[in-house]
Amino acid sequence: MEIMREEERTTIKMCKGCWSGYGSPKIITEKVTMAQGLLMALYEAHGAGGNLHILVDDFNIKDSDVDWCGTFELDDVERPVIDLFKSMTVDERGSALAMFENWFE
Repeated sequence: MEIMREEERTTIKMCKGCWSGYGSPKIITEKVTMAQGLLMALYEAHGAGGNLHILVDDFNIKDSDVDWCGTFELDDVERPVIDLFKSMTVDERGSALAMFENWFE
C-alpha cells in the first residue's frame, strides 16, 4: 500500500495488489472519466473516503460491496459516487480507482 503524507491525501491509498487481483483493468469510458471529479470531491470532503471507505480505500468493488455502502446515510458528496458506482461494471470501478491513483492514463 502506498503511504502518502497528509498534504497529499487527495488521492486514494488503494492497494495496487488489489487492483491487480481484478486483472489490472484499464478501461476508459465516460463513467470512468466522470468518476475522477466525483472522487476528488469525495476526498476533499472526507479524507478517508467517508462512508465509502471500504470501496475507495480498501478496493472492495464488487456489486454486493457497492450495494451495502448504498444502505448507509450518505451525504451530498458520497451519494453521487455510490450512484455512479452502481451503474458501473467491476472493471470500470477498478479502472476509475486506478486512474485516480495515476496508475494509468
